Amino acid sequence: MNATGGSSSGSGDRHLDARAEPAVALTGAGESAYSGRMADPNRQIVLRSRPKGAVHADNFEAKSSPIPAIGPGEALVKTLYLSIDPTIRGWMERDTYLPAIELGAPIRSAGAGVVVQSNNPRLPVGDRVFTLVGWQEYAVVSDRDKPSVIPAGVALTDALSVFGVTGMTAYFGLMELGKPKAGETVVVSGAAGATGSIVGQLAKSKGCRVVGLAVDAVTEVFGARSDEIRPTPEVGGDRDLRGISGVTRHDGKLTFVLDIGRFLSIVEALSASGAI
Repeated sequence: MNATGGSSSGSGDRHLDARAEPAVALTGAGESAYSGRMADPNRQIVLRSRPKGAVHADNFEAKSSPIPAIGPGEALVKTLYLSIDPTIRGWMERDTYLPAIELGAPIRSAGAGVVVQSNNPRLPVGDRVFTLVGWQEYAVVSDRDKPSVIPAGVALTDALSVFGVTGMTAYFGLMELGKPKAGETVVVSGAAGATGSIVGQLAKSKGCRVVGLAVDAVTEVFGARSDEIRPTPEVGGDRDLRGISGVTRHDGKLTFVLDIGRFLSIVEALSASGAI
């Protein structure tokens, strides 16, 4: 498997790519024949221990188990991409809006894959779906998992990002609620994250000037040291906001870096200077 894309604290979600799609053949309504090797093991990454502080390799364990059999109303999905999202960190440690991941269970994760066996007429073999598949090569899904069928012509990586939850949040939050107009300044908090980075691009497409805010920890993600961060007039145009914010470049991308605890004072300074 290969990791592709940026992390959720970078330019977008991080995707784990299993690459090859399996060969499938439909044999009848709600039935299928899988031409892959069903004797192959189901490789999984499971939760070995709950993290305290930073996540470490020993919190995980690689294991193999038999590929699960499907029951009535169920379908077997071969995982092709995983979306590595910040919320997984919370699920690993404690109950959040979902119960904590059980020790020994595959790491809970959204992902995209293809149906290779099916006893569900709403999930025929060959359908590409987005759902909570977990960190494993094969997952059993049913209607209770609320899988979303990915339309033809939509790349699986796009289904996990710009056409996924982060993309919809960015689009409707900015376009339907914010209603940006050309020439306006849009300030994006969490601009280095999956949703924020899309908001910034949408705002630029509407002819807006975009100011991106992010926490200091982003400097590590983008390979910049604190002494490499320099005040820049780009944040406030021609106005001097020296000491308020900084900027760094990585791979040709512009990333604004500052302490989120000073968010309100920064916005107030931008407003007072006439930048927004």
